[in-house]
Amino acid sequence: MPQLTIDGKQITAPEGATILQVARENGIDIPTFCHHEALEPWGACRLCIVEVDEGSRTRLVTSCNFPVQEGLAVTTKNKSIIAIRKMIIELLLTRCPNAQAVRQMADKLGVTGTRFPIENEFCILCGMCVRVCKEIVGAQAISFASRGG
Repeated sequence: MPQLTIDGKQITAPEGATILQVARENGIDIPTFCHHEALEPWGACRLCIVEVDEGSRTRLVTSCNFPVQEGLAVTTKNKSIIAIRKMIIELLLTRCPNAQAVRQMADKLGVTGTRFPIENEFCILCGMCVRVCKEIVGAQAISFASRGG
């Protein structure tokens, strides 16, 4: 079982687990919209971004689909991570200013408005409905329109 550090806390994780799973099991909050335990990790919303230090290399990754590794050091909150999450929420507020989940996350992250022109959609493009249809229902009855792969 790999040993890693999340926000300075030493953790032993099950083999094959993701950073998000291990963090949540240890009471460490990482926000996300597109993650659900019944679905394969996807990383579309990017809210679960964290910084990983793999010895000589530090980079930003989506925690929902990044597997834990021996010796990995993970930072879930720092200035740049918070700024990225706030920008994501600001862009979602631009697209979906009336979506309750977006408003709640904006409040949690301290984002009060957006500097971009407002649209008025309710779909936040997390992809969960498309993935549930395919992975759980076993159909491909719905899909994205006007969104890249």
